[in-house]
Amino acid sequence: MAFIGGDLLEITVTSETYGSRTFKPMSGEAGTFDPGGVRNDDESNGVTGNGTSIWVKKNNRWSVEQVCALSLNEDEDVHFIANLAAETIEQDWTFQHISGAIHAGKGQPVGDIQGDYGAATFTLKASGGGSLAKI
Repeated sequence: MAFIGGDLLEITVTSETYGSRTFKPMSGEAGTFDPGGVRNDDESNGVTGNGTSIWVKKNNRWSVEQVCALSLNEDEDVHFIANLAAETIEQDWTFQHISGAIHAGKGQPVGDIQGDYGAATFTLKASGGGSLAKI
């Protein structure tokens, strides 16, 4: 079996208030994702006196961060993302990878919302509770 790395092809979000939009990730740009779910604390002293492990488990939200092409048309992407961030209702997000894998989750944009006029790009980060589902 081969391992396939590479580009995200599309990021799609659907909002009850603002409708749907598809963002186009930049080719060759590194991105990150955390599928979310349960994590164990990494404590070197997480043991009892006789060496029995103490596992501290915590929920971690999912997140995806990717540099995308920036539309500066009448419906500017950064304004759309800012509107989504202000919503109190989570949106439906899907992330399509070049390998054919598609992940989905409910969440919202997080972090800074800044466009780069010169490069026509912006960094999109979305996050949500639970885990990303592979669909």
